[in-house]
This record gives sequence, structure tokens and C-alpha cells, in this order.
Amino acid sequence: MVGRSQARKFIIESSDQIKELNEKGYTLKEIHKLISNLNENIHYVTFVRNIQKLEIIAVNSKNEKAEKPNSTTKENFVNEKTQAENSDKLSSNAEKNLEKLTKRKPGFSYDHSTKGKDFI
Repeated sequence: MVGRSQARKFIIESSDQIKELNEKGYTLKEIHKLISNLNENIHYVTFVRNIQKLEIIAVNSKNEKAEKPNSTTKENFVNEKTQAENSDKLSSNAEKNLEKLTKRKPGFSYDHSTKGKDFI
């Protein structure tokens, strides 16, 4: 396997073949395997990294998200008209929870009549 600068030279030499295969619909992995010069001299990861740096092919990186027209991930599903209703529900839930906390029995109660004899 070759160094970084030599890897770029191999990629630049075979850039026409890379573009042709990409237009035909081949993936980068298939392109790397089909072009023997690249397959013998360069690792696949180095090939992909240099393709992105040299901008021979427009490659989608993992950080870029493709926009889908029917996607619902950015929509807010909370009904804005019922915010007043939601706030009423939240306040009533808070009141109920506060009542439960105040009416709760203590976790441990000490019976003074035992005088400490019945402790386990």
C-alpha cells in the first residue's frame, strides 16, 4: 500500500473511470474493487477519504442529512390551539401530586410502647 500523496495520484489518474462508473450507478466500494490499480495500491478507506477531499464525485457524508419531502420529523405535533387546555391539565396534575405527597403516610413509625425491645 502507498502513502497519502501517492494515493491521491492513483485516484487522480483514474478519475475518469471513477466518474464513468459512478454515473452508471456503481457504489464506491464496487468502484474500488473494479479498478485494479486502486484495489491493489490503496485501502478502501483511503480511497473514500480522498474522493471526498478531491471532490471527484459528490459524496454524501454522514453529517449531511438528505431532505425528504414527506418527512414528518421536523413537524411539531402539539396542537397550538390547546396550549391553554394543556396548561390547565398540568396545573391540575401538579395539584393532585401535591395532595398525594401531603396525605402520604410516613415511611417509618416508632411505637413508644415497645421501649426498643421488638427491634429486629
